[in-house]
Amino acid sequence: MNQGMVRDICLDAIKHYGIDGQVTKCLEEISELAEALSPFNGGNLTLISTDNIVDEIADVAIMILQMQMIFGEDRVSKRMEFKIERLRNRMMKERRESE
Repeated sequence: MNQGMVRDICLDAIKHYGIDGQVTKCLEEISELAEALSPFNGGNLTLISTDNIVDEIADVAIMILQMQMIFGEDRVSKRMEFKIERLRNRMMKERRESE
């Protein structure tokens, strides 16, 4: 499925279910991902099935696309750039300090 189709379906979902409905759905999907990841918390990933985790990541990713559309794709993109740069700088600092 191409990006244009994905975008169209996400926009249709926002129109169909409404912003409040999709924000609520996003919270539900994030909660389900957290629950799927909880057995891994500090444990061994090979001990749990990753199929459910992958499914939940896909659900959250779809909802995140919709949240970006709702709250402003440009705004989200700019904040992501800022936060990625901050992460890079933090890791560089930590690496220098550990040498």
